[in-house]
Amino acid sequence: MAMANKILNWFLTDAGKQFCVYAAAAFSTSTVFVHFAPHTFLLDKYEEFLHLYRKGVAVGLPDKLIERFQKTLEILKVKEDDQHLYKPFFCYGFDVLSAGSAYSRFGVRVGLPFYFTHESKDEIDKSRIKKK
Repeated sequence: MAMANKILNWFLTDAGKQFCVYAAAAFSTSTVFVHFAPHTFLLDKYEEFLHLYRKGVAVGLPDKLIERFQKTLEILKVKEDDQHLYKPFFCYGFDVLSAGSAYSRFGVRVGLPFYFTHESKDEIDKSRIKKK
């Protein structure tokens, strides 16, 4: 108990208060860094991490899906000057993913799930769907 009181009392000294200020500043700075880093200068690494791979190779988007993505940007009325910032890729999973910002020079990466390539229900390979 005496040791705990000694440590707690140290935080009341000038050195302890200064340590708390620096620790809080370091924690705040690192929290902001961890939040913004994947959406700015680490955006390419973030895309590599979330990209859909098949047999160790990144799966590319078919031309039809790229055209559909460009049409979507037009429907959403994204400015012509900003459209080059939006880059689609196949992502792993079933949800659409977005990373980055149109307000930064790094752009926006939009992850599209593989099922976006299907035009109708008949194109789905139901033999690979298993019920547990």
